[in-house]
Amino acid sequence: MKKTILLIVSIIFYCFHSTAQVPQSFKYQAVARDASGEVIADQKVSFQISILQSSETGTSVYSETHVDSTNQFGLVTLEIGTGTTTDDFTAIDWGNDAYFIQIEMDATGGTSYTLIGTSQLLSVPYALYAKSAGNGFSGSYNDLTNKPTLFDSTWTSITEKPTTIEGYGITDAFNGTWVSLTGKPTTIAGYGITDFDFTGVTTNDLLKFDGTKWTKFTPNYLTSEVDGSVTNEIEMPTNAVAGDMSYFDGTNWIRVPKGTVGQILTMDATNVPYWQNGSAFSNPIAPTATALAASNVLMNSVTFNGTVNANGFSTMVQFEYGTTIEYGSIVDLGGTNRTPVIGNTNTNVSENINALLANTEYHFRLKTSNAVGVTYSDDLTFTTSGAAPTVTSLAATSIISVGAKLNGTVNANGFNTTVSFDYGTNTGYGSSATATQSSVTGNTDTDVEATITGLTLGTTYHFRVKAVNALGTIYGSDMTFIAAYGIGENINGGFVFYIDGTDLHGLVCAPTDQSTGAIWGCIGTLITGADGIAVGTGNQNTIDIVNGCSTAGIAARLCNDLDLNGYTDWFLPSIDELGLMYTNLYLNELGHLGGLESYSYYSSSEYNSDWAWFYNFGIYSHPRCYGGAQGEGANKDGYDGVIYKPSHVRAVRAF
Repeated sequence: MKKTILLIVSIIFYCFHSTAQVPQSFKYQAVARDASGEVIADQKVSFQISILQSSETGTSVYSETHVDSTNQFGLVTLEIGTGTTTDDFTAIDWGNDAYFIQIEMDATGGTSYTLIGTSQLLSVPYALYAKSAGNGFSGSYNDLTNKPTLFDSTWTSITEKPTTIEGYGITDAFNGTWVSLTGKPTTIAGYGITDFDFTGVTTNDLLKFDGTKWTKFTPNYLTSEVDGSVTNEIEMPTNAVAGDMSYFDGTNWIRVPKGTVGQILTMDATNVPYWQNGSAFSNPIAPTATALAASNVLMNSVTFNGTVNANGFSTMVQFEYGTTIEYGSIVDLGGTNRTPVIGNTNTNVSENINALLANTEYHFRLKTSNAVGVTYSDDLTFTTSGAAPTVTSLAATSIISVGAKLNGTVNANGFNTTVSFDYGTNTGYGSSATATQSSVTGNTDTDVEATITGLTLGTTYHFRVKAVNALGTIYGSDMTFIAAYGIGENINGGFVFYIDGTDLHGLVCAPTDQSTGAIWGCIGTLITGADGIAVGTGNQNTIDIVNGCSTAGIAARLCNDLDLNGYTDWFLPSIDELGLMYTNLYLNELGHLGGLESYSYYSSSEYNSDWAWFYNFGIYSHPRCYGGAQGEGANKDGYDGVIYKPSHVRAVRAF
């Protein structure tokens, strides 16, 4: 039992040395006794002395330690103020407050101090008090503190002086701004400036200095239009060379490069001059035009195609089109740029058209013209795409207890089409979900889907796909599914790997392994009742193993003691239950959900006192055994086993 050390202390006297200096310590004597009152004689003891200000629990203003030995009577004498400390004993103002001395002792001479007691120093050491009192008033004014500050009659010593003119009561002072000045001159001369003559000067005029003064300047070149036209001052192209000519395009003068021998200068259909071979004029031929099938036919747009031979003359090309052979609409090749075709060979031409009517037949042809004549191609037709969408509802997938993925296909038939799914517990539906792919365009089937949540387990749901475009709203056929647990669903504390025939119950495995190297346990001991193999026997196997094998850290106990995701009813699966985990998760590429890897996993199914069933997810597609009580043995399938081999452990629970 730990002894309680009592220190019976008394202050014998305060003793100060008679020196010219004020002493900075006082003596303190005490008799050390143990818990039974016996004197602690001739033994090294240690003290911690603290001076507390104001009360027994006040702030420590000074602390020091002493190590000394008692005499044969248990007496120890300490000189307080000379012990081991980092404080300043001289800083204590003895006359300023009440002070208390706190004594702590370690009877073994160590630093594990026990509080002995705290008492007030009722008589302040005279010399120490006298020292603090020695700082009394000398009688000199200069020694006073907190003396008042007297005004020295200087401006700088005045405080809270005004910071504005108004602060001094002056209200008519000039504020320094130009606008505040009155009586300002209204002319330059009024400011004494005499070297400016503004006679005849108006807005935008220039001034010149004649050596004496500034006067109006009249330039000797044109500064504005004098004949009312800005198009008769020729600005020739800067890139012109000898032999070039220029023509005016209505805005600028454009360079016409010089021709070659035998060429004749002529004009194209847009009144642009160009050089033409003279041979074309000896037997002139009108252009030839052939319309080709339209391409990129969509709901509101198309591309016209054709070929044109200009037969040596600059030829303008147009496409005529409309809903009848009267056409009614024209588009120029090159659009507003009106690009001509030249040369003597077939040239492919095409032009894109927009703003057509959907699902409509159109006629079109080529129109070509040059200096010789006008030629038309044969009439061709095309029909723009567009119709109400076509839709198909497909079976729901990814069904789980609280959600599902609704599926279908939609053909927008050329119109921008929005897609959604109606769903509910009857054919009145009541809820809607927008398809992930909405909106849909084009003329081919598009797979569409929408994931819904918030469903009720065991409830039958109806759904259909819905598509809307400019030509109508179309619904797919009604489809149904039942909200039920799904393999791989993360619920009830883990991942579902088995669902029974009711679709309402099954098994989940923990999200992670409980061990990567646990033993089955109690090799050579037959655990009665732990030989269940079928689905539904793993829990009882685990209970029997835990009750029959006290070894800590075994696979069954790790599962039995598991508290995970709010559930405590975990167990080590039987071999058939472990096989379902292997088949339904690992082989279906869902092993990543729980981090299942190609490891060996223990089951709770005992084969005999030396063997237990396990699955190796990476090597075997059927259960195997570990075991061997003495040396190495053979497992159920004739392969070598290991005596006491650690394996991975994955807990399961039923829901």
